[in-house]
Amino acid sequence: MINVEIPCKIEERVSQKSGKTYIVVIIKIDEDYEMMLFPNNEQQAVIRMAARNSKQKFKVSNTQQD
Repeated sequence: MINVEIPCKIEERVSQKSGKTYIVVIIKIDEDYEMMLFPNNEQQAVIRMAARNSKQKFKVSNTQQD
């Protein structure tokens, strides 16, 4: 079994097209590359619940993506 901890950044953003908020998980692979993961609605709900329980705030990015 492999156990690896990967530091990541979770941002809540607003869609330019729909105006809806969504969550993106950003994993920095190296200095020149970041991988972006887009959790589905259920996964976003779990992330929001965990954030509420830990009293952390999401960073709202100024970068608008869709």
